[in-house]
Amino acid sequence: MNGLIAMARKEFRHMLRDPWSLTIVTIGAALLLVLMAYTFSADVEDVPVAVVDGDNSSQSRAYLERFANETFFDVRYWATSPAQAHRWVGTGEVRAAIIVPPGVAQATLQGELVPVQIVVDGTEPNTAHQILGSAEALS
Repeated sequence: MNGLIAMARKEFRHMLRDPWSLTIVTIGAALLLVLMAYTFSADVEDVPVAVVDGDNSSQSRAYLERFANETFFDVRYWATSPAQAHRWVGTGEVRAAIIVPPGVAQATLQGELVPVQIVVDGTEPNTAHQILGSAEALS
């Protein structure tokens, strides 16, 4: 323990004698902190998504408009088929696809729950998890 204290004193005196060392150490630490904060930031915004309205009813359009009005999602494409949306996710044009099946309006009028398919590109698991969480929150 005495050796550690002696070394700390020696380094502290060296820093006081050489102001450039203190400057470099301080600026270097600050730059490293900023770089690491930027690298590990998990903020995700404007996620490109495709939507498929298989029902084409006012209920399904209202549901999909929630995604279009959300700042987290950027609805880039309105696909005509689920296969087209899957292809866009597979090629990386979009990060996710929200697919509303046919019969949503009729099922909701009968009080039934309708499963909506959310297809997410899983190449970045943390981002995929955030996309799923936001999509489920809007559902």
